[in-house]
Amino acid sequence: MTATIRKIITSPYAIFAVILAFTSSCSRVDHKQSALDPKGLVSQNQYDVFMLSVWITIFLFCAVGGCLLYVLWRYRAKTAEEAKEIPPQSHGNSGLIIPDGIGRDAVLAMRASSRRSIHWFKAAAPPAAKAVPMVSEMNIDISDCRGSLTR
Repeated sequence: MTATIRKIITSPYAIFAVILAFTSSCSRVDHKQSALDPKGLVSQNQYDVFMLSVWITIFLFCAVGGCLLYVLWRYRAKTAEEAKEIPPQSHGNSGLIIPDGIGRDAVLAMRASSRRSIHWFKAAAPPAAKAVPMVSEMNIDISDCRGSLTR
């Protein structure tokens, strides 16, 4: 460690800031506030969707991690000679790469052309505004409104 970093770490202000950061959330007061304790119908539905997404995420994490560990264990180098061996290098299969590129370009062109046409339609003239009648044309008897109007 350099002298500057050692001086910052051992500074009483830095130590106080670390202690304050760790103890700032410690409180014995029960404020009865919790995002995971729903009380209403809407909050219960939100909680249910949240927990569903949590369990799906946990399952996917475990499945992907398990597959990764299996592949690492199954295809590990068993001897020092296997670890030093360089596998044959290949640069793809042109029989697959060319149609794949053409397909991607076609999809990209279709998406780009559809989005441009949508934007062109949006840039057209705005819809005609409806005529709003004036108060004088509405034939309202003002005596019906005397108590409801304020100034």
